[in-house]
Amino acid sequence: MAPVNVGEVINTSAFNVDFYVTAATVIPVVFLGVALQGGLWAWIIEMLSTSADTNQAMRRLIYLLPKLALFILLASTVGEVLALYALLQRHSDQLIDYIVFFSTVFLVILLGLSLGARIPGIVGASVNPLTLETEPSENLLWSGPSLQRTRGHRRPWRLGKIFLTDRRLVWMTRKELDPLAVRPVEIDVDTLRGISWKKESTLSQLIRWPLSNAYLPQGSYRMDLTADDGETYIFYVSSRGEQAMRHIQVESDAG
Repeated sequence: MAPVNVGEVINTSAFNVDFYVTAATVIPVVFLGVALQGGLWAWIIEMLSTSADTNQAMRRLIYLLPKLALFILLASTVGEVLALYALLQRHSDQLIDYIVFFSTVFLVILLGLSLGARIPGIVGASVNPLTLETEPSENLLWSGPSLQRTRGHRRPWRLGKIFLTDRRLVWMTRKELDPLAVRPVEIDVDTLRGISWKKESTLSQLIRWPLSNAYLPQGSYRMDLTADDGETYIFYVSSRGEQAMRHIQVESDAG
């Protein structure tokens, strides 16, 4: 009878087969869920394609996204290979246990975040699908994401999209973001009595972010508009929107 290695018996009996079988099965599924179903890969590509329109600080963060994608790929690959190797050898050690466990947990957390981000208004929101039907001979000067300051509401800032033409300013939002959203705001440019703006600090933008689901990467400006009827509107726009509003004010002053 061949001699029995006691250490081998102990290691084999302590080997958690169920854990490694589950990890080897779950890791590729979760990875595909993060990359494809969760839309993380598509989001990274979109951010990289629009990085030229952001400020330098934001571009630096965006350029780190490919490294994040590479880290996710490495975490899933290493975790899967080690899980399969442990099953093949029917043996593992504490280091392999930790690597496989934390790789799986990391991917599961990413999957939850990426899927949660697809729920409108929960983590993030997009107003890109919004469009404005212009009137004949009306020229669109600028359009982009904007926050409207509201009072007496559970969410003091509403994310929407501003359309600035040579005739009017229109702000609207999506029903998916807020079922109780207010009606679109439409202001004739000729009725604007006063326009003032103030550049917002990065800290102010970060404070508003959780309450508005929006961060304006090009820099945020607070715009206070007053119409002839005395109604005041407060919007937050990017630097491009601020430049467009200055153009409108110059034309208004010239008129």
